[in-house]
Amino acid sequence: MVLPPQTSTPYLLTTLPAKAPLQDAMVGLKLNQLRTPALIIDRSRFAENCAKMHDKAKAFGSSFRAHVKSHKTMEGTRLQLVSSSGKSSTTIVSTMQELWQLLPLFEEGIATDVLYALPLPLTLLSDLSSFQDRITPFGGQLLIMIDHPDQVKGLEEFEKVAALDPSYESKFKCFVKVNQGGNRAGIIPSDEVLPALISTILASPVLKLFGFYCHAGNAYASTCCEDAHSYLETEVECADGAGRMATSLLAELSPSLQSKYKDTRWVLSVGSTPTAHSAGTEEDGKRAELSGDLELHAGNYPLLDLQQLSTGLATLPSVGCSVISTVISSYDLRSEKMCDAGCIAMSKDVGPEKGLGRVLNLDETTTGWRLGRVSQEHGLLVKNDKEGEAKALEIGQKIRIVPQHACITLAAYPFYYIVDSSEEDADTVVDVWVPWKGW
Repeated sequence: MVLPPQTSTPYLLTTLPAKAPLQDAMVGLKLNQLRTPALIIDRSRFAENCAKMHDKAKAFGSSFRAHVKSHKTMEGTRLQLVSSSGKSSTTIVSTMQELWQLLPLFEEGIATDVLYALPLPLTLLSDLSSFQDRITPFGGQLLIMIDHPDQVKGLEEFEKVAALDPSYESKFKCFVKVNQGGNRAGIIPSDEVLPALISTILASPVLKLFGFYCHAGNAYASTCCEDAHSYLETEVECADGAGRMATSLLAELSPSLQSKYKDTRWVLSVGSTPTAHSAGTEEDGKRAELSGDLELHAGNYPLLDLQQLSTGLATLPSVGCSVISTVISSYDLRSEKMCDAGCIAMSKDVGPEKGLGRVLNLDETTTGWRLGRVSQEHGLLVKNDKEGEAKALEIGQKIRIVPQHACITLAAYPFYYIVDSSEEDADTVVDVWVPWKGW
Protein backbone atom coordinates (compact mmCIF):
# COMPACT_ATOMS: atom_id res chain seq x y z
CA MET A 1 0.00 0.00 0.00
CA VAL A 2 1.01 3.64 -0.46
CA LEU A 3 0.94 5.73 2.68
CA PRO A 4 -0.72 9.12 2.02
CA PRO A 5 1.59 12.10 2.48
CA GLN A 6 1.61 13.57 5.97
CA THR A 7 1.17 17.25 6.63
CA SER A 8 4.38 19.23 7.07
CA THR A 9 2.70 22.16 8.79
CA PRO A 10 1.57 22.32 12.41
CA TYR A 11 -2.10 21.72 13.07
CA LEU A 12 -4.00 24.99 13.16
CA LEU A 13 -6.36 25.55 16.06
CA THR A 14 -9.24 27.58 14.71
CA THR A 15 -11.58 29.14 17.20
CA LEU A 16 -12.96 32.57 17.91
CA PRO A 17 -10.59 35.02 19.58
CA ALA A 18 -10.90 36.17 23.16
CA LYS A 19 -14.11 35.12 24.86
CA ALA A 20 -14.19 38.03 27.31
CA PRO A 21 -15.62 40.66 24.89
CA LEU A 22 -18.47 38.28 24.06
CA GLN A 23 -19.25 37.82 27.73
CA ASP A 24 -19.12 41.54 28.44
CA ALA A 25 -21.60 42.30 25.67
CA MET A 26 -24.02 39.42 26.16
CA VAL A 27 -24.13 38.35 29.80
CA GLY A 28 -27.20 39.85 31.43
CA LEU A 29 -29.32 39.97 28.29
CA LYS A 30 -32.82 38.50 28.37
CA LEU A 31 -33.89 35.88 25.84
CA ASN A 32 -36.28 38.32 24.18
CA GLN A 33 -33.39 40.76 23.66
CA LEU A 34 -31.18 38.37 21.67
CA ARG A 35 -30.42 38.71 18.00
CA THR A 36 -31.93 35.72 16.28
CA PRO A 37 -31.47 32.95 15.44
CA ALA A 38 -29.65 32.25 18.71
CA LEU A 39 -28.55 28.94 20.24
CA ILE A 40 -29.45 28.54 23.91
CA ILE A 41 -28.03 25.98 26.34
CA ASP A 42 -29.51 25.54 29.80
CA ARG A 43 -26.45 24.93 31.98
CA SER A 44 -28.43 23.44 34.85
CA ARG A 45 -30.12 20.89 32.61
CA PHE A 46 -26.85 20.11 30.89
CA ALA A 47 -25.22 19.43 34.27
CA GLU A 48 -28.17 17.36 35.51
CA ASN A 49 -28.07 15.21 32.38
CA CYS A 50 -24.35 14.62 32.93
CA ALA A 51 -24.98 13.54 36.52
CA LYS A 52 -27.76 11.19 35.41
CA MET A 53 -25.40 9.52 32.95
CA HIS A 54 -22.81 8.94 35.66
CA ASP A 55 -25.61 7.30 37.67
CA LYS A 56 -26.52 5.14 34.67
CA ALA A 57 -22.93 3.94 34.33
CA LYS A 58 -22.77 3.04 38.01
CA ALA A 59 -26.03 1.08 37.75
CA PHE A 60 -24.69 -0.64 34.65
CA GLY A 61 -21.53 -1.68 36.49
CA SER A 62 -19.26 0.16 34.12
CA SER A 63 -17.00 3.14 33.67
CA PHE A 64 -18.15 6.03 31.46
CA ARG A 65 -16.55 7.67 28.41
CA ALA A 66 -17.94 11.05 27.32
CA HIS A 67 -18.15 12.09 23.66
CA VAL A 68 -17.61 15.84 23.24
CA LYS A 69 -18.63 16.21 19.58
CA SER A 70 -22.16 17.48 20.25
CA HIS A 71 -21.17 20.77 21.91
CA LYS A 72 -17.38 21.01 21.27
CA THR A 73 -16.67 23.24 24.28
CA MET A 74 -14.32 23.15 27.25
CA GLU A 75 -17.10 24.18 29.64
CA GLY A 76 -19.36 21.37 28.49
CA THR A 77 -16.57 18.79 28.62
CA ARG A 78 -15.76 19.69 32.21
CA LEU A 79 -19.41 19.17 33.17
CA GLN A 80 -19.39 15.80 31.40
CA LEU A 81 -16.30 14.62 33.27
CA VAL A 82 -17.05 16.01 36.72
CA SER A 83 -20.71 15.99 37.76
CA SER A 84 -22.60 16.02 41.05
CA SER A 85 -22.89 12.21 40.79
CA GLY A 86 -19.38 11.20 39.84
CA LYS A 87 -16.27 11.63 37.77
CA SER A 88 -14.82 10.13 34.63
CA SER A 89 -11.53 10.91 32.92
CA THR A 90 -12.01 9.32 29.51
CA THR A 91 -13.32 11.11 26.45
CA ILE A 92 -14.12 10.66 22.76
CA VAL A 93 -13.54 13.07 19.89
CA SER A 94 -14.39 13.04 16.19
CA THR A 95 -12.00 15.73 14.93
CA MET A 96 -8.39 16.74 15.42
CA GLN A 97 -9.66 20.16 16.46
CA GLU A 98 -11.51 18.62 19.40
CA LEU A 99 -8.48 16.49 20.25
CA TRP A 100 -6.03 19.37 20.51
CA GLN A 101 -8.47 21.53 22.44
CA LEU A 102 -8.65 18.86 25.17
CA LEU A 103 -4.91 19.18 25.88
CA PRO A 104 -5.42 21.43 28.95
CA LEU A 105 -7.49 18.70 30.62
CA PHE A 106 -4.55 16.30 30.34
CA GLU A 107 -2.20 18.93 31.74
CA GLU A 108 -4.58 19.42 34.69
CA GLY A 109 -4.93 15.67 35.27
CA ILE A 110 -8.68 15.74 34.61
CA ALA A 111 -8.43 13.62 31.44
CA THR A 112 -6.37 10.43 31.24
CA ASP A 113 -7.19 9.03 27.82
CA VAL A 114 -9.08 10.02 24.70
CA LEU A 115 -10.39 8.06 21.74
CA TYR A 116 -10.17 9.48 18.23
CA ALA A 117 -13.35 7.75 17.12
CA LEU A 118 -13.13 7.71 13.33
CA PRO A 119 -11.59 4.59 11.78
CA LEU A 120 -7.91 5.52 11.55
CA PRO A 121 -7.31 8.15 8.81
CA LEU A 122 -3.82 7.44 7.44
CA THR A 123 -3.42 11.11 6.51
CA LEU A 124 -3.53 12.06 10.21
CA LEU A 125 -0.88 9.70 11.57
CA SER A 126 1.64 12.49 12.05
CA ASP A 127 -0.92 14.65 13.90
CA LEU A 128 -2.05 11.77 16.09
CA SER A 129 1.53 10.83 16.90
CA SER A 130 2.32 14.43 17.85
CA PHE A 131 -0.68 14.59 20.16
CA GLN A 132 0.37 11.38 21.91
CA ASP A 133 3.82 12.87 22.45
CA ARG A 134 2.25 15.96 24.01
CA ILE A 135 0.15 14.02 26.55
CA THR A 136 2.72 11.35 27.42
CA PRO A 137 4.42 13.51 30.11
CA PHE A 138 1.05 13.72 31.89
CA GLY A 139 0.44 9.97 31.72
CA GLY A 140 -2.13 10.43 28.94
CA GLN A 141 -3.07 7.86 26.32
CA LEU A 142 -4.49 8.42 22.85
CA LEU A 143 -6.63 5.57 21.54
CA ILE A 144 -7.35 5.00 17.86
CA MET A 145 -10.09 3.07 16.09
CA ILE A 146 -9.29 0.18 13.74
CA ASP A 147 -11.72 -1.68 11.47
CA HIS A 148 -9.57 -2.64 8.47
CA PRO A 149 -6.19 -4.39 8.15
CA ASP A 150 -4.87 -1.69 5.79
CA GLN A 151 -5.08 0.78 8.68
CA VAL A 152 -2.65 -1.43 10.62
CA LYS A 153 -0.37 -1.72 7.58
CA GLY A 154 -0.37 2.04 7.16
CA LEU A 155 0.52 2.56 10.81
CA GLU A 156 3.34 0.03 10.58
CA GLU A 157 4.71 1.78 7.52
CA PHE A 158 4.57 5.10 9.36
CA GLU A 159 6.37 3.62 12.36
CA LYS A 160 8.68 1.24 10.46
CA VAL A 161 11.90 2.89 11.57
CA ALA A 162 10.95 2.77 15.24
CA ALA A 163 9.65 -0.77 14.86
CA LEU A 164 13.13 -2.02 13.95
CA ASP A 165 14.37 -1.12 17.42
CA PRO A 166 13.83 -4.10 19.78
CA SER A 167 13.33 -1.72 22.70
CA TYR A 168 10.57 0.18 20.90
CA GLU A 169 7.38 0.41 22.95
CA SER A 170 4.08 0.70 21.15
CA LYS A 171 2.86 4.29 21.12
CA PHE A 172 -0.62 3.49 19.86
CA LYS A 173 -3.41 1.53 21.48
CA CYS A 174 -6.63 0.76 19.69
CA PHE A 175 -10.24 -0.23 19.89
CA VAL A 176 -11.52 -2.55 17.19
CA LYS A 177 -14.83 -1.23 15.88
CA VAL A 178 -17.46 -3.98 15.90
CA ASN A 179 -20.60 -3.53 13.81
CA GLN A 180 -23.49 -4.69 15.97
CA GLY A 181 -26.08 -4.03 13.26
CA GLY A 182 -26.10 -0.28 12.72
CA ASN A 183 -23.91 -0.59 9.60
CA ARG A 184 -22.31 2.78 10.21
CA ALA A 185 -18.79 1.39 10.62
CA GLY A 186 -16.96 -1.64 11.93
CA ILE A 187 -16.85 -5.37 11.26
CA ILE A 188 -19.77 -7.69 11.91
CA PRO A 189 -18.88 -10.49 14.36
CA SER A 190 -19.44 -13.24 11.78
CA ASP A 191 -17.11 -11.68 9.19
CA GLU A 192 -13.96 -13.77 8.72
CA VAL A 193 -12.04 -10.50 8.55
CA LEU A 194 -12.53 -9.97 12.30
CA PRO A 195 -10.28 -12.79 13.63
CA ALA A 196 -7.69 -11.97 10.98
CA LEU A 197 -7.70 -8.30 11.99
CA ILE A 198 -7.46 -9.13 15.69
CA SER A 199 -4.51 -11.45 15.03
CA THR A 200 -2.80 -8.76 12.95
CA ILE A 201 -3.15 -6.24 15.77
CA LEU A 202 -1.98 -8.67 18.45
CA ALA A 203 1.15 -9.44 16.41
CA SER A 204 1.88 -5.85 15.40
CA PRO A 205 5.04 -4.29 16.88
CA VAL A 206 3.55 -0.78 16.73
CA LEU A 207 0.05 -1.30 18.03
CA LYS A 208 -1.57 -2.71 21.16
CA LEU A 209 -5.15 -3.93 21.39
CA PHE A 210 -7.12 -2.02 24.02
CA GLY A 211 -10.64 -3.29 23.53
CA PHE A 212 -13.77 -3.49 21.39
CA TYR A 213 -16.18 -0.69 20.61
CA CYS A 214 -19.83 -0.84 19.53
CA HIS A 215 -22.10 2.11 18.87
CA ALA A 216 -25.83 1.48 18.51
CA GLY A 217 -26.75 4.44 16.34
CA ASN A 218 -29.69 2.35 15.12
CA ALA A 219 -31.10 2.52 18.68
CA TYR A 220 -32.51 5.94 17.76
CA ALA A 221 -35.40 3.94 16.32
CA SER A 222 -36.35 2.87 19.87
CA THR A 223 -39.70 3.96 21.24
CA CYS A 224 -39.32 2.77 24.84
CA CYS A 225 -36.74 1.60 27.37
CA GLU A 226 -37.26 -2.06 26.46
CA ASP A 227 -36.50 -1.37 22.80
CA ALA A 228 -33.32 0.54 23.61
CA HIS A 229 -32.19 -2.08 26.09
CA SER A 230 -32.48 -4.80 23.46
CA TYR A 231 -30.01 -2.82 21.34
CA LEU A 232 -27.75 -2.46 24.37
CA GLU A 233 -27.79 -6.20 24.97
CA THR A 234 -26.76 -6.74 21.35
CA GLU A 235 -23.88 -4.31 21.81
CA VAL A 236 -22.64 -6.13 24.91
CA GLU A 237 -22.98 -9.51 23.19
CA CYS A 238 -21.02 -8.38 20.13
CA ALA A 239 -18.24 -6.65 22.09
CA ASP A 240 -17.94 -9.59 24.48
CA GLY A 241 -17.84 -12.07 21.61
CA ALA A 242 -15.00 -10.16 20.01
CA GLY A 243 -13.21 -10.05 23.37
CA ARG A 244 -13.49 -13.81 23.76
CA MET A 245 -12.18 -14.24 20.23
CA ALA A 246 -9.17 -12.05 21.05
CA THR A 247 -8.42 -14.00 24.23
CA SER A 248 -8.49 -17.26 22.26
CA LEU A 249 -6.29 -15.89 19.49
CA LEU A 250 -3.81 -14.47 21.99
CA ALA A 251 -3.34 -17.92 23.50
CA GLU A 252 -2.14 -19.18 20.12
CA LEU A 253 0.62 -16.59 19.80
CA SER A 254 4.24 -16.81 20.94
CA PRO A 255 5.08 -16.35 24.63
CA SER A 256 6.83 -13.05 23.85
CA LEU A 257 3.67 -11.63 22.28
CA GLN A 258 1.54 -12.98 25.10
CA SER A 259 3.77 -11.24 27.62
CA LYS A 260 2.93 -7.93 25.95
CA TYR A 261 -0.62 -8.43 27.21
CA LYS A 262 0.18 -9.72 30.67
CA ASP A 263 -2.53 -8.65 33.15
CA THR A 264 -4.42 -6.87 30.35
CA ARG A 265 -8.22 -6.87 30.37
CA TRP A 266 -10.07 -5.79 27.27
CA VAL A 267 -12.34 -2.78 27.51
CA LEU A 268 -15.80 -3.49 26.10
CA SER A 269 -17.16 -0.07 25.15
CA VAL A 270 -20.87 0.11 24.33
CA GLY A 271 -23.52 2.77 24.08
CA SER A 272 -25.33 5.54 22.31
CA THR A 273 -27.57 8.04 24.06
CA PRO A 274 -30.68 5.81 23.82
CA THR A 275 -28.92 2.61 24.90
CA ALA A 276 -26.99 4.41 27.63
CA HIS A 277 -30.28 5.77 28.99
CA SER A 278 -31.63 2.22 29.13
CA ALA A 279 -28.66 0.88 31.13
CA GLY A 280 -28.90 -0.31 34.70
CA THR A 281 -31.90 -2.65 34.55
CA GLU A 282 -32.40 -5.72 36.70
CA GLU A 283 -31.26 -7.84 33.75
CA ASP A 284 -27.93 -6.00 33.70
CA GLY A 285 -27.33 -7.10 37.28
CA LYS A 286 -27.70 -10.74 36.26
CA ARG A 287 -25.13 -10.50 33.50
CA ALA A 288 -22.72 -13.43 33.14
CA GLU A 289 -18.99 -12.83 33.46
CA LEU A 290 -17.63 -11.00 30.43
CA SER A 291 -14.33 -11.16 28.57
CA GLY A 292 -13.42 -7.65 29.68
CA ASP A 293 -14.49 -4.56 31.60
CA LEU A 294 -17.60 -2.71 30.50
CA GLU A 295 -17.47 0.93 29.49
CA LEU A 296 -20.55 2.99 28.62
CA HIS A 297 -20.27 5.83 26.12
CA ALA A 298 -22.64 8.51 24.80
CA GLY A 299 -22.50 12.04 23.41
CA ASN A 300 -25.87 13.69 22.79
CA TYR A 301 -27.16 13.11 26.33
CA PRO A 302 -26.29 16.50 27.94
CA LEU A 303 -28.37 18.33 25.32
CA LEU A 304 -31.09 15.96 24.04
CA ASP A 305 -33.52 16.84 21.22
CA LEU A 306 -36.71 15.71 19.47
CA GLN A 307 -35.09 12.50 18.27
CA GLN A 308 -34.28 11.58 21.86
CA LEU A 309 -37.78 12.53 23.03
CA SER A 310 -39.19 10.15 20.43
CA THR A 311 -37.36 7.22 22.02
CA GLY A 312 -39.41 7.68 25.19
CA LEU A 313 -36.21 7.86 27.24
CA ALA A 314 -36.13 11.64 27.69
CA THR A 315 -38.67 14.33 28.51
CA LEU A 316 -39.02 17.93 27.39
CA PRO A 317 -37.96 19.36 30.79
CA SER A 318 -34.62 17.56 30.33
CA VAL A 319 -33.82 19.03 26.92
CA GLY A 320 -30.86 21.34 27.39
CA CYS A 321 -30.77 23.27 24.12
CA SER A 322 -33.06 25.22 21.83
CA VAL A 323 -32.99 27.92 19.17
CA ILE A 324 -34.54 31.32 19.71
CA SER A 325 -36.10 32.65 16.50
CA THR A 326 -38.33 35.57 15.48
CA VAL A 327 -41.61 35.42 13.57
CA ILE A 328 -40.98 37.72 10.59
CA SER A 329 -44.02 37.28 8.33
CA SER A 330 -47.48 35.73 8.09
CA TYR A 331 -49.40 34.01 5.26
CA ASP A 332 -52.96 33.73 6.49
CA LEU A 333 -54.47 32.17 3.36
CA ARG A 334 -52.31 29.09 3.81
CA SER A 335 -52.14 29.31 7.63
CA GLU A 336 -48.35 29.61 7.77
CA LYS A 337 -45.89 31.92 9.47
CA MET A 338 -42.28 32.66 8.58
CA CYS A 339 -39.38 32.75 11.05
CA ASP A 340 -35.72 33.67 10.66
CA ALA A 341 -34.38 30.17 11.41
CA GLY A 342 -33.74 28.16 8.26
CA CYS A 343 -31.82 24.99 7.47
CA ILE A 344 -28.47 26.49 8.45
CA ALA A 345 -29.85 27.46 11.85
CA MET A 346 -31.76 24.21 12.41
CA SER A 347 -30.46 21.55 9.94
CA LYS A 348 -32.68 19.38 7.74
CA ASP A 349 -32.57 16.34 9.99
CA VAL A 350 -35.93 14.74 10.64
CA GLY A 351 -37.22 12.19 13.12
CA PRO A 352 -40.36 10.39 14.22
CA GLU A 353 -41.95 13.69 15.29
CA LYS A 354 -43.24 15.63 12.29
CA GLY A 355 -41.38 18.68 11.12
CA LEU A 356 -37.89 20.08 11.62
CA GLY A 357 -38.47 21.48 15.10
CA ARG A 358 -41.10 21.88 17.82
CA VAL A 359 -42.17 25.51 18.34
CA LEU A 360 -42.62 26.71 21.92
CA ASN A 361 -43.11 30.05 23.60
CA LEU A 362 -40.05 31.49 25.34
CA ASP A 363 -41.39 30.11 28.63
CA GLU A 364 -41.48 26.64 26.98
CA THR A 365 -45.26 26.39 26.89
CA THR A 366 -46.73 24.88 23.75
CA THR A 367 -47.77 26.96 20.74
CA GLY A 368 -49.34 24.22 18.63
CA TRP A 369 -46.94 25.01 15.78
CA ARG A 370 -43.94 23.22 14.28
CA LEU A 371 -41.16 24.15 11.87
CA GLY A 372 -42.54 22.61 8.71
CA ARG A 373 -40.20 23.65 5.87
CA VAL A 374 -36.89 25.45 5.65
CA SER A 375 -34.86 27.40 3.13
CA GLN A 376 -31.32 28.54 3.77
CA GLU A 377 -32.01 31.41 6.18
CA HIS A 378 -35.73 31.18 6.94
CA GLY A 379 -38.32 28.63 7.90
CA LEU A 380 -42.04 28.22 7.53
CA LEU A 381 -44.12 27.42 10.59
CA VAL A 382 -47.17 25.21 10.18
CA LYS A 383 -49.91 24.26 12.61
CA ASN A 384 -49.84 20.91 14.34
CA ASP A 385 -52.42 18.38 13.19
CA LYS A 386 -54.58 18.59 16.30
CA GLU A 387 -57.53 20.87 15.53
CA GLY A 388 -57.64 24.06 17.58
CA GLU A 389 -54.26 23.46 19.23
CA ALA A 390 -52.39 26.29 17.48
CA LYS A 391 -52.09 29.56 19.42
CA ALA A 392 -51.78 32.95 17.76
CA LEU A 393 -48.26 33.91 16.64
CA GLU A 394 -47.59 37.59 15.98
CA ILE A 395 -45.00 39.14 13.68
CA GLY A 396 -42.05 40.22 15.82
CA GLN A 397 -42.74 37.54 18.44
CA LYS A 398 -39.76 35.56 19.75
CA ILE A 399 -40.23 31.80 19.80
CA ARG A 400 -38.20 28.84 21.02
CA ILE A 401 -37.58 25.89 18.65
CA VAL A 402 -36.49 22.47 19.92
CA PRO A 403 -34.33 20.90 17.17
CA GLN A 404 -34.63 17.40 15.79
CA HIS A 405 -30.89 16.74 16.13
CA ALA A 406 -28.96 18.91 18.57
CA CYS A 407 -25.49 17.88 17.36
CA ILE A 408 -26.05 19.17 13.84
CA THR A 409 -27.93 22.27 14.97
CA LEU A 410 -25.18 23.39 17.35
CA ALA A 411 -22.54 23.07 14.62
CA ALA A 412 -23.91 26.16 12.86
CA TYR A 413 -23.35 28.61 15.71
CA PRO A 414 -20.18 30.59 16.55
CA PHE A 415 -21.18 30.82 20.20
CA TYR A 416 -23.90 29.62 22.58
CA TYR A 417 -25.91 31.74 25.00
CA ILE A 418 -25.99 30.03 28.40
CA VAL A 419 -28.96 30.32 30.75
CA ASP A 420 -29.60 28.49 34.00
CA SER A 421 -33.10 27.29 34.88
CA SER A 422 -32.06 26.75 38.50
CA GLU A 423 -31.55 30.51 38.90
CA GLU A 424 -34.31 32.97 39.71
CA ASP A 425 -33.77 34.79 36.40
CA ALA A 426 -33.95 31.68 34.22
CA ASP A 427 -34.32 33.72 31.01
CA THR A 428 -31.13 35.73 31.58
CA VAL A 429 -27.83 34.97 29.81
CA VAL A 430 -25.28 33.99 32.47
CA ASP A 431 -22.37 32.91 30.25
CA VAL A 432 -21.21 32.46 26.68
CA TRP A 433 -19.56 29.26 25.43
CA VAL A 434 -17.41 29.37 22.30
CA PRO A 435 -17.31 26.02 20.46
CA TRP A 436 -14.27 24.63 18.66
CA LYS A 437 -14.55 25.01 14.91
CA GLY A 438 -12.88 23.10 12.11
CA TRP A 439 -11.53 19.62 11.68
